[in-house]
Amino acid sequence: GGTLAPDASPTCVVKLTQGSHSIAANAGNTTVYVPEVAAINHRQGSRIHSLRFDVATGQLTPTSVTIPPPDPPDLSLGPAVELGTRFTEALWADGKLTGPRNRFNSRCEPGPRQFCIHPHATTCHYFANEQGNSVTQYNASQDTLHAMSTAASVPADYPGADVDLSAPHCAGGCSHLSEIHVHPNGATLYASNRGYDSVACFALDPRTGDLQGDVFTKEALCDHTPQCFALDPLGVFLYAGGGPSRTGGPHPGLDFVPDSSDG
Repeated sequence: GGTLAPDASPTCVVKLTQGSHSIAANAGNTTVYVPEVAAINHRQGSRIHSLRFDVATGQLTPTSVTIPPPDPPDLSLGPAVELGTRFTEALWADGKLTGPRNRFNSRCEPGPRQFCIHPHATTCHYFANEQGNSVTQYNASQDTLHAMSTAASVPADYPGADVDLSAPHCAGGCSHLSEIHVHPNGATLYASNRGYDSVACFALDPRTGDLQGDVFTKEALCDHTPQCFALDPLGVFLYAGGGPSRTGGPHPGLDFVPDSSDG
């Protein structure tokens, strides 16, 4: 047991829509959740699929789809210098910002990417919103997710009023959330910002799992892009891994050309 035969056939195949980045079962091993981020060329919006899991047969059966509401727009950046590029048309309408500056700037959606479950309050599920630069707490009930609260993962004044909104969509000032984990004691939620280059820390009620406050409580700045991270089993150390800095490195943006200076 525990191995995969080279010629083994899948137990089941479920066709979803687009942009799946993670998959995991709930604490009761009865439901599997698959968040999907909608990219620029995807016709359907971001969503979270719920699938019922049969532990005896391994079958997955779709049950429901959660479509997160848009994050509140950040109107602090002022009007775009110039409209007409791929993302400024989507970001701005009638002089007002309609969504956050992120990896897929043509879509003003939270973009759930990865998620984790509270170790004690196992109905609390937390999703990292890649496009919204935020985390959302959901309550899981009967294969359905109910949004409870959302908190920003970057400061309200980021990226600042001087950012060039006509620059490429992954240029400086652009950030996108990646991975998310809860401390084993259930008192802190962590999420990694790629672009702002930090690990945001959110206070949780260790008993109920509820987010405390509407912004992150503190942060750990990284000298690289924290694509992924993990906590050691005792919760003493946090390890973050990624690529070169996107805020001041030689190749800003998610897609870069490796060179001798990349570590």
